[in-house]
Amino acid sequence: MEFANIAEFRQNAARVFERVRRVGDVVILRNGRPVGLLVAGALLLLLPPLLRRGARAPGVSRKATNVTVYRDQLRELEQDLAAGL
Repeated sequence: MEFANIAEFRQNAARVFERVRRVGDVVILRNGRPVGLLVAGALLLLLPPLLRRGARAPGVSRKATNVTVYRDQLRELEQDLAAGL
């Protein structure tokens, strides 16, 4: 188990995550007191979805998705207006 202070984590989180990968556990300290524990197993579960970029259904553009959402919202607003809301 290794230790890192909160300032080090804020300045270079990637370096601290690399230590977690290498060592297994890193305790984050603030004023010498533990405030967090980074565990390799938890990071293995949490980081991949967060690091995935552009994960969308194949063949569906961002623009098409936005247009669908906006049309749905417009339809709801028109229904509210017709209902006198």
